[in-house]
Amino acid sequence: MRSIVFVVQSSPFLRGSAFLRGPDLCRLLNQSGLFNDASLSITADASDVKDSILFVTKGSIESFTAGPMQRARANGNRLIADPLDGIFKQDHLAQFDGVIASSHLQFEALNTSLSGRCHLIAPHLDGRIRRDVPPPEHFAMGYFGELYNTLHSKALIGLVDFYKVATFDSSRTTWIKALDSYSAHYLLRAPDPTAGDKPFTKGVIAAQRLAPVIVGDDDKEALFHLGEDYPYRVNGHDFLSVRAMLHRMKDEFHTPVWWHVRERMAQVRDTFSDTAIAQQFLRSIRALG
Repeated sequence: MRSIVFVVQSSPFLRGSAFLRGPDLCRLLNQSGLFNDASLSITADASDVKDSILFVTKGSIESFTAGPMQRARANGNRLIADPLDGIFKQDHLAQFDGVIASSHLQFEALNTSLSGRCHLIAPHLDGRIRRDVPPPEHFAMGYFGELYNTLHSKALIGLVDFYKVATFDSSRTTWIKALDSYSAHYLLRAPDPTAGDKPFTKGVIAAQRLAPVIVGDDDKEALFHLGEDYPYRVNGHDFLSVRAMLHRMKDEFHTPVWWHVRERMAQVRDTFSDTAIAQQFLRSIRALG
């Protein structure tokens, strides 16, 4: 197997997405045992890399213009782009040997436009999050993310605890310590016209703790994994409906409905396990030939 080099953007602060799809994904693959015959490394400058697979993360895709791409291929490399939720021109992505989708919605869109050269590698659980923590025995709802990415954050204080995740700097990990205190997660997403299809990253975190989530009834990626019959879906733009759903979740804590939803979260956890993600990555790399 060729060596695999993760290309991340050079920056004083490593963004959360770059950390997850660069150093942390590299760690996961090294620990999986599936890549023992390959060298895995990380770089911000791939100009001297030869005879490898360059896994170009979101922040570095724009730097691979015609010149750098030609030099990379002259050095015997294959190039694969991982745009995540970034919006890139289709003709630019088409210049790569393969393109990674991080969500099923993105895969459906890209695989058609790229004539089958798209491969799915779903989000994985941040390796800094403990796996062995049982959910608390009381109802508590938390949100973990940028506050501009969610809805009603000011109006719901007292019902939901909102933790700002500084996505521009992955070294800020206060929110990770707070995860242990919450038995339910708030996943309502604000519209973002500057981004493409979002992966189910927050759902992966919640599933690890078997924490039921509240999701918008327009969140197609979430409902793909949770099921169209998921009970805690709501019109996220209707504040009164959201508040009523939060009270319902609290009232149903540790009832048969709650246990059923936790079983579904366990299925999501297994779908996004480290082993499953490593296997997806391996299939994607093999498809390059």
